[in-house]
Amino acid sequence: MAAITYVLFSVTLCVWTIKSIIYESRFPVIGYIFGITLLLCFVINSYLFCVNKRIRQGMLMMAVFLNIRLSVGYCTWRDPHRLVEKEEYNVITISDMWKSVGIQEVVLVIALFFVVSILICHTKLFRIRGLNIVLMAVLPLVMIAGRLIGKKTGGSYLTVGGIMLFAIVLAGFPFVAATLLTMDENGYVGGNVKKMPWNLAGLLLYEGVLFFCCCLLNEYGLLLVIGVTGSLLFLLRCKGLWTKVCYSIACMASALFIAVKVGHISQRLEVLLNPAHASNKETSETVLYVFRNLPRVGYWGNSIGDLSRRIFRQIDTDHVTVLLMNDYSVILTGLVIILMMLFCRWLFVLETGLCSYDRYLNLTAAIVFSTVVVMHVASNLGSFITAGVGMPFISRGSVNVMYGVLAGIHAGLLGKEKYLECYEKEEEMEV
Repeated sequence: MAAITYVLFSVTLCVWTIKSIIYESRFPVIGYIFGITLLLCFVINSYLFCVNKRIRQGMLMMAVFLNIRLSVGYCTWRDPHRLVEKEEYNVITISDMWKSVGIQEVVLVIALFFVVSILICHTKLFRIRGLNIVLMAVLPLVMIAGRLIGKKTGGSYLTVGGIMLFAIVLAGFPFVAATLLTMDENGYVGGNVKKMPWNLAGLLLYEGVLFFCCCLLNEYGLLLVIGVTGSLLFLLRCKGLWTKVCYSIACMASALFIAVKVGHISQRLEVLLNPAHASNKETSETVLYVFRNLPRVGYWGNSIGDLSRRIFRQIDTDHVTVLLMNDYSVILTGLVIILMMLFCRWLFVLETGLCSYDRYLNLTAAIVFSTVVVMHVASNLGSFITAGVGMPFISRGSVNVMYGVLAGIHAGLLGKEKYLECYEKEEEMEV
C-alpha cells in the first residue's frame, strides 16, 4: 500500500510541476522523468532485496524527499535559454540534462547511501581506530585548505574542490565522535561515569579545533551544528552535575560573545527580535515579506513558479521551505515537515544489542541530521531567515551527499541487527 501511494504521489507531483511551467527545451522534462524513474527503481529495489521493514521505511521516505527535490529543481531551473541554444546547435550533453533538474545529486545520494550502508553492515572498516584517527586529523586540514584555496562566497569560504565543507565535515564527524567516546570505555550512552573521562575532554578539545577552523572560514552554520551535537553528546555522557553546569555556562557565554561581536550574526539576532525596526532594512524586509505574504498564499499556494528569486536569492537552497509554502501550498509544506520529523525519529531508533561504538555513531549521525532540519525550518519561519542551511534532500547543492551518508550509517546498522544473535562479545574498536 505504501509503495502504491508513493507511485501516485510521484506521478501527480510530476504532472503538476510540468503543467505549471513549460520550457522551450524538452530536456528538463526528460531529465525529470528519468529522475522519477530512477527513484522508482530505488523503491522497487527496497522491496525486492531488503527484508528489513524499517530500512524500507527509510528508503521510501528518502524517495519522497528526492521526488520533491526534482520538482524544486525543475521549477527553479536557472538558465533555460542557455540550454535551448545548445540544443539548437546539437551540443547538448547528458550532463546538461542531469544538471537541469539536479539528477546528479539524486544519483550521488542513492549511490553513497548504498555504499555506506553496505560497508557499515558487512565490514568493520569503519571501526578501525587508525583510519578514524586519520579522519580526525584530515577534517581540520580540509577546513584550513578551504580557507587557503576555497572560493569566497558572501564573506565565507564554503567549498573546497567544488564540495561543501559543511558536508565533508559533518559526514566525517560521527565517526570521529564515536571513536573518541569509546576510547577505553565499555559502557553504552549514559553509562555510570561519575566524573568527566579523558576521552570526553578530548572530544571537547577536538570541537574547539573545529570551532577555530569555522571562525577562519566564517562558517557559523557549521559551528552551530557541531556545537549543538557536541553539547548533547557531552550532556548525555558526562554524569558530573557541576561539570555540566560549568559547561552550560561556558556555552552560553560563548554564544553571547558571538552574537555581540560577529556582525552578521548580531544583525540576524536584531531582525529576529524586532524585524520592523532593525537597522538592516534589506534583511528586515526579507523577513517581513514572509508574514505579509502568508495571507495571500492561503492553504493551497500561489502555483509552482510564483516565488521570485529577486526576493529570496536562495529559493532552492536556504529558503526552500518558503518556496514550498508559497508555490506548492502550506498543507504540503506541513506534511513535508512532519515526514522529515518522522525520518529523524527513524534515525534514532536502534536495537539495544549493538556495541557502544555503533550506538554512538548512530546517535551522532541522528543528532546532526535533526539539528540541520530544525535550523532550516526555524530559519524559514522568521529566525535568521536571511541565511542558513538547506532542507535535507530537498534543497539544491552538493551538501545532499552528506545526508546520504548519514542515512546510510543508520541503514547499515539496522542491517547488522540480524547478526546480533551471532555476537558473543564484540570488541569496541578494531585496532
